[in-house]
Amino acid sequence: MNIIGYHGDLNLDHLIIPNGADFAKAGKNINNSKDIKVAISENDLNRILNNMNNLKSLAVSKINNEKVKWTDTSLQTNKPSLVNIELNNLETRGAS
Repeated sequence: MNIIGYHGDLNLDHLIIPNGADFAKAGKNINNSKDIKVAISENDLNRILNNMNNLKSLAVSKINNEKVKWTDTSLQTNKPSLVNIELNNLETRGAS
């Protein structure tokens, strides 16, 4: 499952990128798999961040310690309001 957008409150100051366990808990298992794999790209993350007006912190969900796969080779963002970024559960194998 690829995260390509955000449809919630654009004025949040904290955003958590959901992992597979979050989607399963919400009943969003689109392929009836026991193991939902979630991924996000640099382009999609930046598109989401650019629409968030007051965002100060960003994190990857830690539910069940499941990872969100980073699908690009780099990670760059230009969001001056971000002061905290916690990406422990972002799987970055292959990123530089």
